[in-house]
Amino acid sequence: MNYSDILENSINGLPANGGSDIGGWVTRAVNIVTFVAFGISFVMFAYSFIQLITSRGDPKAIKEPRDAMVWSGVGMVAAFLLQAFKVVLLKLLGLNEAPFL
Repeated sequence: MNYSDILENSINGLPANGGSDIGGWVTRAVNIVTFVAFGISFVMFAYSFIQLITSRGDPKAIKEPRDAMVWSGVGMVAAFLLQAFKVVLLKLLGLNEAPFL
């Protein structure tokens, strides 16, 4: 597959009505934001878990990674709730939802 085929497939995937499909654009934007937010939260959770394991039970060293794990968990839940909010909002407004990315 060469570059012209990739470009043609990308252009064919755009909305046919000149980009006025607001539901599709909102869906894609929210999906990208959710993917990035969940990814960052997951990486922070894993990093905090490694810090927690390497703290060797020291009470002062445990506090920071434990707090970071809690906030990264909150970030993951917020990313999930953003997806749920998107679905409910698009259904209420009667807009079409585009497939993931």
